[in-house]
Amino acid sequence: MASDANQEWKLDGGTAWIRPSSDKGLVKPLVLASKAGPGETDLAALRARLYSTPDSFGEAARARGHDLILVGFNDGAAPLADLADTVTEALRRTAAEQTGDAPLTVGGIARGALAVRYALAEMEHRQENHRTGTYFSFNGTAPSPEENTESAVRGSWPQLPQKLKLTIGDVPDDLSDDDFDDTTTSPADPEGLLIPGAQVTWLLNHLA
Repeated sequence: MASDANQEWKLDGGTAWIRPSSDKGLVKPLVLASKAGPGETDLAALRARLYSTPDSFGEAARARGHDLILVGFNDGAAPLADLADTVTEALRRTAAEQTGDAPLTVGGIARGALAVRYALAEMEHRQENHRTGTYFSFNGTAPSPEENTESAVRGSWPQLPQKLKLTIGDVPDDLSDDDFDDTTTSPADPEGLLIPGAQVTWLLNHLA
């Protein structure tokens, strides 16, 4: 796969935008599921915030050799299981396109993080190798009681990857630190970065 900042994959229920860090294709994939809400994800606006400065998430990850796969949803208000299916398709496509066997880093923003959590747990329940070494949640949300009941049948959390939690200090947080291997909290970035630079560095330092 060529290094094409405009490459996209059409997914069932969404779109993935791919930006490799080099012309070697996907070597160290980093899959990020967008914040899920009513309507279609504005991937262009999200990309702009992820690549706004050299310290922004996308640029910092690229500087360390991570290849970004940004997953957006056609309808972020769709049922959690449908969002998770879109994430699962992106993970399978990433694994098929990857060069080498570096573990995947997979996370999401807000409800997107919950969709990733559900997808990974479901894949483990089916004994499908998701190849994920690290799961991360940025300003993640907890499932509703109905979603929690449904996900508990398959396992509420993926068990294989390390689990990291990143939170902006003024964002309500209903996830327990005990469910994660490590956590960090920071104030909102004064320059308006989507993910504060200190948290970006913290996350990347936890990756292989």
